[in-house]
Amino acid sequence: MKKNFANSILEKIVLIVLLSILSFISFVYIEHFIIMKRVKSIDKKIQNQEAKLEIARLISNDLNKSHLDISHLLNLSNAKNYEIYKEENDLLIKRIFEMLKILQNGGTYNYKIEYNFNEIDFLDKSLTYKKPDNEGIVIEAINLTPIIIDIQHFFNRIIELNKKCITLTKSDEIQKCSDEINLEEKKLHSLYMRAIENANQIFFEAEINIEKLKMQKTISNHRNFNFLIFLGFSLIFITIMVSIILIKQINRLIKEKTESEEKLIMIDDSSDAIVIIQNQKFVYVNKAISQLLNYSKQELLMMDIKAIFTKETMKMIDKNSNEEPDRIVFESSLQKKNGQKIFVEIKSHSNYYRGEKAQFLIIRDITKQKEMMKILQRGAEQTKGLKEFIPICAGCSKIRDDEKEGSPWVKPADYISERLPEIKFSHTMCPDCMKKWYPDFVKK
Repeated sequence: MKKNFANSILEKIVLIVLLSILSFISFVYIEHFIIMKRVKSIDKKIQNQEAKLEIARLISNDLNKSHLDISHLLNLSNAKNYEIYKEENDLLIKRIFEMLKILQNGGTYNYKIEYNFNEIDFLDKSLTYKKPDNEGIVIEAINLTPIIIDIQHFFNRIIELNKKCITLTKSDEIQKCSDEINLEEKKLHSLYMRAIENANQIFFEAEINIEKLKMQKTISNHRNFNFLIFLGFSLIFITIMVSIILIKQINRLIKEKTESEEKLIMIDDSSDAIVIIQNQKFVYVNKAISQLLNYSKQELLMMDIKAIFTKETMKMIDKNSNEEPDRIVFESSLQKKNGQKIFVEIKSHSNYYRGEKAQFLIIRDITKQKEMMKILQRGAEQTKGLKEFIPICAGCSKIRDDEKEGSPWVKPADYISERLPEIKFSHTMCPDCMKKWYPDFVKK
């Protein structure tokens, strides 16, 4: 029995360990899901900043190309070529304005990349930039917009001056026009430098943001790893502590159970009938109650106690269970298996049995005492008819019965038998009467 009990507790420990392992796996999965979600969010931000970086690089490239075209334009002598450069520059400026708009509001920019130098082949590519909700406007993009407008204005102004210089014939006018072009070209060069610096600032800002996001990603992965290690050791520690506590509990419960079983063995051999009642059912009976009522233990444990106890007894037991916490003693009657009624004394008190409230009853058979008491009570009632002073003859020892008329003097045996019919007399002779009435027999 102890072995089964210990095995049951051991199974509970194994169950707790398994639950701890399952909890650990669940926590790992949840944490991994949270970290992966965070990492994916960071990856999206990195991709967004990479698009911003690429757009800034394209703006810088277009500005450099436009700036280079100015150098070529100053060496032209054909007005027709001016228009070609103007169209190309207008296209570059338009592309820059499109990219600046995307940097300010978000969107997708499509462009072509030449990938085959032997043959002119292009690859379409898209850059999607989404302005983060927690990020303000790109100040550099706003500052760059008026500079680009000025660049376009001065670019067109230089083309017009070049066209004008070609038509001039006088050397002083040509020199004056050339000086004016040089002045405008210096202003335009300054604008290009400012614009390229702004574009590079956007580029570097995107690079810094990418590095920060990558660092956040690394930290998240490290935190995830550290958290898993901490969680693992915590769960191992908790499992060990719970196991230690449970082992102590097991030892305590086994000890209590052993002591309880020893007590049950002792009360099982007790001469007093002992029963434990829960929910109007016998949950424990000893040998004495089985012998007293002529029922087997199995029969009693399966019976309804109302088949044995009277309604009054049930009321007393319920009262002790609900209202009277102390022990109470009362008398009642029980019915044996053969139908015979016996009188008993019951000592009842409330306590806990196997974790639930129960009634402990000690029952003693007082049937013989009851019968003896009845005899004594009846004798006491009958002796009430005897007088305090009985008139008796000094010579023959007869008693005068005043209740009789005519011959009031009666033998003592008759006087007592009328009043105490339970008393019977046996006739014999004392030694003195034997000598008086049978002297010859005494001599022999």
